[in-house]
Amino acid sequence: MQLLLVGVAVVLGASGCRPSGAERDGGPNRAAGDAGFFPAPFPSGSPCALLTVADVQTILPSSRAGRYLDPLGADAAHPTWTVGCQWDSGAGYVVLGIIGYTTADSLAIGGVIPNGGAGSMVVSGVGRRAAYVDDPGQFRQFLETTLGSYSIGLTAYSVVPDVSEAALEPLVLKIIREIENGFDT
Repeated sequence: MQLLLVGVAVVLGASGCRPSGAERDGGPNRAAGDAGFFPAPFPSGSPCALLTVADVQTILPSSRAGRYLDPLGADAAHPTWTVGCQWDSGAGYVVLGIIGYTTADSLAIGGVIPNGGAGSMVVSGVGRRAAYVDDPGQFRQFLETTLGSYSIGLTAYSVVPDVSEAALEPLVLKIIREIENGFDT
């Protein structure tokens, strides 16, 4: 389980670009400017509660109930925490990964910035900055975004046919609404 979450964390924080203060602001824990950074609180609820099985079945029809992935906590060497949920079926799986940034520096380094590479496209209206990536070499499609002190990624692995941005977007928007309403569900 921890290996999968590490993989989610790598996908979500893969960019080496540094967002500006304006790109980091917005969503929960927001404040005006870099000086107003608030660390993302570690949730007491399960990220599996952010989507229902019926929600996930819109992209993975035979999906079963989600299972909580062991969280990775923040410490001095790693100023982020990661939580996740995985929904499985015999035909693939879907992973929700959420990274919480506990320092302004960790957010500046790890915040999602679309890389514009092959198979990647910028998505407007989903969080602060968002990108959809179709990565056929890894048999995955994902939509990732930043929201305040969080990075959120929803990834479909080995799902046939490929999951489109249009299919992932409403699910990520629902996750954003749930986080804005209080992550501790």
